[in-house]
Amino acid sequence: LLNTNLLPTSSNPVCPGDAREIRCQSLSMQPNNHFTWYGNGNYLGNTIGIPSYYVYYTGDYRVHVLDNTYGCRAEAMCNVGFLNAPTARITGRSEYCYGEEVALSGFSGSDNTYLWTLTDPDIGTLTDGNIHFLPAQSGSFLATLTVTNDEGCTATASYAYNVHPQVPAPPISLYGNQCIHQPPVNVRSDTSISLLWSNGFFGDTALYYTHGYISAHYIDSLSGCPSKNAFLLIPPAPNFEALLTGCYYRCDDFAFKIPV
Repeated sequence: LLNTNLLPTSSNPVCPGDAREIRCQSLSMQPNNHFTWYGNGNYLGNTIGIPSYYVYYTGDYRVHVLDNTYGCRAEAMCNVGFLNAPTARITGRSEYCYGEEVALSGFSGSDNTYLWTLTDPDIGTLTDGNIHFLPAQSGSFLATLTVTNDEGCTATASYAYNVHPQVPAPPISLYGNQCIHQPPVNVRSDTSISLLWSNGFFGDTALYYTHGYISAHYIDSLSGCPSKNAFLLIPPAPNFEALLTGCYYRCDDFAFKIPV
């Protein structure tokens, strides 16, 4: 088995992951020869009577040849090159609340092109390196990013994310003093859950000093997401002057205590 060579069958590089054939060439090749193949120092496999092997990545490849008839041995080596593959990697949060913007990053170079495919039917496909969007529904979704470089090679990465549904608004009501002309007005959570009130109070009750709509919500203990807002109207104080008609005189303000 003299003058044994190992060469790629084609000189045209291909993208990593596509196959390139390497073939052992010898003047004394026998049909029962045994071939042991190695790549970058690692054992790849054996073939009998088949002097070729398919490889998929750049590296140094070696073959050991055994002539099973005469016991002769030979060895050959070659380097196989592939085109450079782009990098596909997705980073971002995996948990979101409904109504919150999802942001995922996959940019790996301005010479690359990007194609995002999302299982969220309201979003579909996007073509920026970094993406952000507002989900129209809650659920568990998968984002798949395919990156293509200027040599035409591709790489793919996937990323799972969850959009938690928004829990219902808490019931709230007025209690105690409900008249804004003698503030404060008392409001409360009807389920004794501590709430975040629109005036900055936190707890199951709050005090308000002005009329108008107020709101309150709570943080769901399972998802960490805010609930829907509950709204309640604190009516303004009555305007007695608006109830009067005709001509009348208005006295200066004074205080007079009627004895009992």
